[in-house]
Amino acid sequence: MPSSPVLSIRLIRDGKNSSDDDRITICRKDGHIRIGYYDARSNSKTSHSIVLTRVALSAYIKNLCVLFANDADPFEEFQINFPGFPCFMLNQDSIHNVYTKQALEECATIVSNSWFADVDDVPCECDCDC
Repeated sequence: MPSSPVLSIRLIRDGKNSSDDDRITICRKDGHIRIGYYDARSNSKTSHSIVLTRVALSAYIKNLCVLFANDADPFEEFQINFPGFPCFMLNQDSIHNVYTKQALEECATIVSNSWFADVDDVPCECDCDC
């Protein structure tokens, strides 16, 4: 089974040095949602990965926003790239906005639902022969 488009998140510590940015990648692979986390500041430059259910992805995004907004040593910015959406850059001020958090959760739901949609059930609305 092919992998899905990747949902990626950059946690930006300092806008001047991207090598300090932590990265999160989320994709569907083998019927599961896989999350990989790369910690740029750990001594061993470690990566962690977990497997989530589709339902847990929205909770993951919601909790990530809450933690980002309340971190004692916060990242400067939070860049999120949802497949099919423009890239968004959020800072500490914008992440506190309830509508921003709600929109991020809804984007995560849209993406995860699309990863598990049966493409044959989605009618094509263009005038092509697909």
